[in-house]
Amino acid sequence: MRIASVLLAACCCLSAVSAQWLETTILIPDSLAGVTYPRRLALNPVENTIYVSGLGGLIAIDGNTNAKLARIGLPYEQTGIGLDIACNPSANKAYCASVFDSSVVVVDGATNQRTATVPVARYPIALAYDADDNRVYCAHWFSPVVTVIDCTGDSVLTTTPIGAGSSDICYHPGAGKVYCTDGYAVTVIDCGPDTVIGTIPVGGMPSALCLNPQENKVYAANYDSGTVSVIDCASDSVVKVVSTGTEPLFLSRSVHKFANVFFS
Repeated sequence: MRIASVLLAACCCLSAVSAQWLETTILIPDSLAGVTYPRRLALNPVENTIYVSGLGGLIAIDGNTNAKLARIGLPYEQTGIGLDIACNPSANKAYCASVFDSSVVVVDGATNQRTATVPVARYPIALAYDADDNRVYCAHWFSPVVTVIDCTGDSVLTTTPIGAGSSDICYHPGAGKVYCTDGYAVTVIDCGPDTVIGTIPVGGMPSALCLNPQENKVYAANYDSGTVSVIDCASDSVVKVVSTGTEPLFLSRSVHKFANVFFS
């Protein structure tokens, strides 16, 4: 499979029935002076637009026709790499972590144009949108902080110190909390005052997080340990450790029929 291709139907959504299949393949580098090494996908439900991040920026794809709509550049076109993307449906905006630029790029969902660049700490890598407070939380690979962005003004509201650099972050809307990987632990942040309220020891090098709101749990993939830690969000403690085999790196939750969590 060519790395410059995105398998949209397989990666963007889960089928409404149990069977899933590849619908089409979209080549990203093209006449739009496209994006290479695609990294992340995100859906803007307001416009039914899929954003694909990678080296050089983002590509906007029409979810109805699979046509490429626009290329959105990063502050440093040649070296900028877009990583995680968080969509804000209430404001019809998308946010993209631009890792080597130390910034978060803001995209207008209606025009697919970059409208703001928010300077943040070094190596932004993961984003989580808090719809209740209209904020985006940004985790950093080499900076021991979580940056909180106010989506009204698209500016930094505050930075919350944590223990170490992070690789993933997720927001729990029912609890008003953010969970982020933190060295060999998962740190819990209260979204009201944006302060750390707990640190949960997990396995070696947690690489990914996945929220299961139905069961009120967060799953942490521990890359070095070959395990997934199951965190109860009521007590913010590990209630189970599942052996997965070698180096689990990503997690995804099925939204159909069963509250299953898948790893890779």
